[in-house]
Amino acid sequence: MTILTTNPPALPDLGRASLPSRGAAAAGWTVALIATGLVVETGLLPAVDSPPARLVLTGLLLPLLAAGAQVLRLLGLASAAVVGALDPGTAAGGTDLLLAGLETRDLWATRALVWALGTGAGFLAWSVALLSLV
Repeated sequence: MTILTTNPPALPDLGRASLPSRGAAAAGWTVALIATGLVVETGLLPAVDSPPARLVLTGLLLPLLAAGAQVLRLLGLASAAVVGALDPGTAAGGTDLLLAGLETRDLWATRALVWALGTGAGFLAWSVALLSLV
């Protein structure tokens, strides 16, 4: 004789797969705002009177661009984690593989957010230095 239970086990929340991670969204917005600021503020570089200061500010752009590229790379890894889990060829893993992909996405998105915040702080320092010399 089988006993039917009235409380089936809870299913994992798979709706998260279609939603962007908050960390990824914040990191993406941060990089977009930094890129916009760089486009606007690099137009102010010729207004710096001292050629050595202009050269230093231009040289300090390289680490900012590299950090922005790192954020974009981490966001790409976050996206690939879920896309790989949703691949029809990996259906054998089912929900476990999707949940692992979501956790991996959150890990990469958190790392991207940390890098984006550090890049934003560097960009703020660069902007203050530029505006103080103009």
